[in-house]
Amino acid sequence: MKRILIFVLLGVIFAVALLYGTLKIVATPERVRSFFAGEAGNALGVEVSVGGVSPSIFPPGIRVTGLEFRDPSILPDAPIASLAEGRFSLRIAPLLSKRIEMSGAALISPEITIVRDEDGKLLLPGARTGRSEGESTGAAGRTAPPRKKKGAGDFAFLLSAGTIRDGSIHIIDRRGAEEIGVEKIDMESSLRVTGGGTLVEAKGEIDIGVVRSAALARAGGPGEVKDVRIVHELTVHPEEERISIESIRVALGGVELPLRGELTGFEGPPRFRFALDLGGIDVKSAGFPETIRTLRGAVEATEKGVTLREVSAEIGGETLRVDGELRDYAAPDVEGAFRGAIDLAAVTRTGLLPEGIDLGGRVDIDVRAAGPLASPDDIELGGRVTVTGGSGTFPGMAVPVSAFSAVARLDGKRIDVDSIRLSAGRSTIRGMLRFNHPFQMRGYFNLFVSASFLDLDELFPPADTAATSGPGTPVATTAAGNATASSTAPPVPIIPPIPGFGGRGTIKADTLLTGGNRLEGVTVDFNADGELVRMTLTIKRGLFGEVIIRDAASDLDVREEGIDGKISAATADSGPLHLTGVKGDLRVTPGGVVRLSDVEAEAYGGTVTGDVTVDLTDRRESLFRFDVDASGLDANRFLSSITPVKNVLYGTLDMKSKWEGRGLEPEAFLKNLTGSGNAVTTGGELKNLEAINGVADLLGIGELKEQKFRSLHSGFRVENGRFSTDEVTMKSSAAEWLASGSVGFDGSLDYAITATLSPGASERLKEKTSSLSSLFADEKGRVVLDLLIKGNTKKPEVSYDMKKTASRAGLGSILDAIGGGGSIQGALDMLFGGGKKKDKPAGESDPKTTPPDGK
Repeated sequence: MKRILIFVLLGVIFAVALLYGTLKIVATPERVRSFFAGEAGNALGVEVSVGGVSPSIFPPGIRVTGLEFRDPSILPDAPIASLAEGRFSLRIAPLLSKRIEMSGAALISPEITIVRDEDGKLLLPGARTGRSEGESTGAAGRTAPPRKKKGAGDFAFLLSAGTIRDGSIHIIDRRGAEEIGVEKIDMESSLRVTGGGTLVEAKGEIDIGVVRSAALARAGGPGEVKDVRIVHELTVHPEEERISIESIRVALGGVELPLRGELTGFEGPPRFRFALDLGGIDVKSAGFPETIRTLRGAVEATEKGVTLREVSAEIGGETLRVDGELRDYAAPDVEGAFRGAIDLAAVTRTGLLPEGIDLGGRVDIDVRAAGPLASPDDIELGGRVTVTGGSGTFPGMAVPVSAFSAVARLDGKRIDVDSIRLSAGRSTIRGMLRFNHPFQMRGYFNLFVSASFLDLDELFPPADTAATSGPGTPVATTAAGNATASSTAPPVPIIPPIPGFGGRGTIKADTLLTGGNRLEGVTVDFNADGELVRMTLTIKRGLFGEVIIRDAASDLDVREEGIDGKISAATADSGPLHLTGVKGDLRVTPGGVVRLSDVEAEAYGGTVTGDVTVDLTDRRESLFRFDVDASGLDANRFLSSITPVKNVLYGTLDMKSKWEGRGLEPEAFLKNLTGSGNAVTTGGELKNLEAINGVADLLGIGELKEQKFRSLHSGFRVENGRFSTDEVTMKSSAAEWLASGSVGFDGSLDYAITATLSPGASERLKEKTSSLSSLFADEKGRVVLDLLIKGNTKKPEVSYDMKKTASRAGLGSILDAIGGGGSIQGALDMLFGGGKKKDKPAGESDPKTTPPDGK
């Protein structure tokens, strides 16, 4: 037994020694280097260098490190392929007949670079120019062995089992300085090369970790694709410039696509024919949550085009079928048909829609298209698309769309969309649309839309309100359409979207809410031409903050930077102001400022001209500014509308003024109203003024109660809820009045009046007062009285202005000498009231407040 073990051991030692000796003799480093740099280098047409070579006993073979393949005509400063380490298991017997047969090979970190030149031509090894056919120069200046012509030599090898770990391929396209990277390549395959490299057969499996392409990302696709698996069986015929693909199955995203075909022509434009047979597969991946089921049909691609035959699939339980053909990649021409249905909720689940869009409903499709892609307007359309039960949420819309339905008919170069219906919040819309040349940026459309109620403030609220409320959340508004106080963002008057192409149409709304404004009986006729929309707008009634207009019309030019045009209105009311026959020039800025210039209108029997600015950027406190010139106004109608003084001042009023108001409610508007100007009233009369009546009763001169005058001049101011006048001079037959003070919008009075009686009235007063009143006469003998009027317009309080009366030269000492308790008040009481009154016995009636003569 021991002898047997000794013989076996000796046999093993002998076999190992024989194997080691064979490797040392046949697979010496020099022979291996010669093989790569000579046989293999010539066959591939490249310069090959080897870093290190060492034999391996178990398994029998060699280990190569630092292997590089260079072609300076392709990459002058870098190898076109390199290998960090290669382990090759060899069959010994073929080595003796100058053949290398590998039972296995393991390649660690191989890197390959593929280059296309500026003309798109694939640069292949051995295609160098500028040197003789028989020699080549390496990167270090050395001369490589002469290459054999194609088909020469008996170089061949067989790789029964090969592996690649952590490989990479880089594709450089010099036409656009683009790069494609294929990284983390792991492969298990077999490879057979015969006839000096004239035939290459390969089969196996390849796993690719990631494929990166910047060009794909710019085209709207993913910038990288991960986890691709390829099972392949192919034959390469280098002399014929042909690759035959017996079978390739590409696994991507959980789907295997079987491909077969042929690729020919390496140096020029490639020629190919690939066929993809879809046998009812399901497509599902993490990045595409909705499963595409039962994908069937055939796809054939050649260098001339792509054909789809009966390609169909189910998405969300609905089936869609596509048949078509794309011809000529350089000038693509398409012809295709789409039939079936689409579940819009399933489309949303795919994640293909832009963020924030969520659709529902069903779309039935039966359409055809044919024509050149380079000239979309020449594409002929046909068929029909029907949408039922449509719904959706969209970015920027605060409420969802519901109950959407429409029917689209495609005919040649026209799309007719009939019976459009939808609801969104409180808005309901119906319409029709015809689109001519739909694929042209300068296409043309006809649109008709009608709405019983259209709330643009609810649909498109200000940006920050929409951001906090989110899609489907309505914005609280008042009955007038104004946002409640909880809305912190100022509204912007809606500038209609500029379509960018031509079209015309009509939009009607019984009630339209926009920018905090409420419009009723709205009709818009528009004609769009690129960046400009010409619009005719008519409104039965419009509420713009505190401004109410009726029967308004306008011709407007609408651009993104604002609205310009001319407007007219039968009436316009702002707070207490009432205008008729209004016309002027309009300017609306995107920021929400409305400017009316060169305004002309009729008001209070006269005419008004000027400029108006309404600032609606704060819907809770709109700002109004008026620069007004008025002539021929009815003074009583005007003052009665803006002050509590009613039916007092009559005459014709001319005025130059500036006004500013803030607020949406009349009370707030009047409280914040300010203004200033100058006014002249001519041919007038003062009536029904309780303060003047009190003076007339005090003096016993009845004709003072109605004062007719030729002219009344005054500067005025409106602020803090009061209408104030500068010193007003008024001349009448009974007196000359000098008054200054104010009346509040609440009716309160605060006036100082100096009345200089006419000579006749002065004489009558002197007669009644036993000539005491002559003490108050001026140098012309006219009695001058200083009075204060307080209280309110309904119950004025008239008193003497003691200080002003006493200030007259010498009058104070004279009054003191008269008596009356030594007071001015006592002297005046004696003068005008017959002396200070004493207490009366019970039952005695009060004497009338008349002068002593009883008149």
